Amino acid sequence: MIPVHMNVNGQQHELSLEDQGACGACTVLADGERINARLTPAVQCDGV
Repeated sequence: MIPVHMNVNGQQHELSLEDQGACGACTVLADGERINARLTPAVQCDGV
């Protein structure tokens, strides 16, 4: 788990994120399919 600290609208927040893509925070649609954006090499998306 990776600790993340941020301030949103004046309120302090602390989150614990994992680095395997299971949380879904980096999920995007590419050609109608869900992919984990931060775990997908850009060259794999060529032409998407």
